[in-house]
Amino acid sequence: MNVCGERVKLRREELQLTQSELCGRLATVTHGIWNGDRRDIHRVERGTRKVSDAELIALTISLETTPQWLLIGEGTEEEETGFARPMWTF
Repeated sequence: MNVCGERVKLRREELQLTQSELCGRLATVTHGIWNGDRRDIHRVERGTRKVSDAELIALTISLETTPQWLLIGEGTEEEETGFARPMWTF
């Protein structure tokens, strides 16, 4: 299934967000397209729910990180000059 679940959880906890708070961020950045609940995030973090390409981008924005880090653990914002919010929109 997904390889990003563990890093989603790690980054969410680093930002001190609950699963419900992350859902709120996801709903905001996707303009309500991804309007899930904490069970969705729980399944993503456990690796039992697939994450689409668009959802990966929404997670990237919401978790203030990079797609590379969510997918393979490289390219963290700490290694860069700082987090630059992607120009993607939904």
